Amino acid sequence: MREIRFRITYQHDKTGRFAQRFIELGEAIPNLGKRWSIIGKDQYAGLKGKNSKEIYEGDIDRRGVVKYGDYQATIGVTWDATAIATCIVAFDAWRDKQSFALATHIIDYLKGIYGSLNHGWYIEGVDGRQYGLTKGNLDDVEIIGNIYENPDLFRKEKK
Repeated sequence: MREIRFRITYQHDKTGRFAQRFIELGEAIPNLGKRWSIIGKDQYAGLKGKNSKEIYEGDIDRRGVVKYGDYQATIGVTWDATAIATCIVAFDAWRDKQSFALATHIIDYLKGIYGSLNHGWYIEGVDGRQYGLTKGNLDDVEIIGNIYENPDLFRKEKK
């Protein structure tokens, strides 16, 4: 079972200094005093990247910012044997013009499952791409900062 924990990020109102505390699900959020404001509550992804560093929402790696939600996969799509077989059937149906509508429907369905809309942890890249995080590609994730303490590390390229 995945650990559910959070990283709470604070900023001192007068000095601008940052502090972080880590809590488990159900724990009270620590109060650091009057001059400290909470600026972020980020969930642990339940994943570890390069050097076994825990990955939290809002972390930055060399490609972009870690986020959670719906995303459009642009790399790292995994095809299984069933999907490949279905594509072959769809292509044969299209080629023989026996069932073009069926082939189109199957291909659209596969786009919905593989490489189109996904849900989970991903990296919003500075290049505009979105990279899904899976146990198979975590060795490529090297956390170099977070959006609070290092906002300059993540700048979207203008198109």
